[in-house]
Formats: sequence, structure tokens, C-alpha cells
Amino acid sequence: MRPEQYQDEFNIQAQIKHPNVVKLYTMYETKQMLHLILELIKGKELFDVLSCREDGLEEGLCKKLFAPLLDACKYMHSEGVCHRDLKPENILATDADLEKATLKIADFGLAKIVGTKGARGVTKIGTPMYMAPG
Repeated sequence: MRPEQYQDEFNIQAQIKHPNVVKLYTMYETKQMLHLILELIKGKELFDVLSCREDGLEEGLCKKLFAPLLDACKYMHSEGVCHRDLKPENILATDADLEKATLKIADFGLAKIVGTKGARGVTKIGTPMYMAPG
């Protein structure tokens, strides 16, 4: 990524203030690396948590976990932000026990400001296994 793309990621994630989005505190750059200072999440990626479960998820737990994520997406869209790479690897669980966990959206590397309400991005981007057909 170009340095300005990292700045875009920082600016977009810094503008999002929602309990189900990983909070970005600040960013700084050294000669070797760019550092993002994020909220500490002690759990794992949702992908890893789900991979360890043999019993699947019951409907009530799915509703408890995913309704707040839908609210976070609605909020981001109201702010003109499109994440463009939502997948289990970019959703963090605050606890390995999903009964106790809160899910949080992370990784805004492909996020984009799409502007006015109802505006649509036309660039096909994301992780191919999770993209809509078309």
C-alpha cells in the first residue's frame, strides 16, 4: 500500500465511533514502519473462534452477536463509510467464549468514503471467497 492509503485507513477508522468497531486511538510513523494504536481486544478473530466449534451456533446466540454488527454497518453507511472487506477474519471476538463475547469490526485497509447517502462504489474489491457474485 502507498503511504497515503494508510492515511486513508487511519482517517476512516478514526471517524467511526461505534461500540462494535475497534477503536483507533492514534497513528505514528517511524523510518521503518507505520504504527496504528488500536483498542486492545483480548479474544480472537471470529474465523478462529468458529473453526474451534463443532456444534455450530444456535439462532439466539447468532442474533445476540450479529445484530450489533448490523447496527455498526448501518452506522458506518450513515457516515458514508463502506468497509468493503467484511469477513470472519476482520471481525474480532472480545472473548473466546461467544456467550460472553462482543464482536467488533476491524481492518479498514479497503474501506472507502462513498460520499452522499445512497452513493454507490463501483470498484470490485475485497476477499474473493467472501465477495458477492457478479
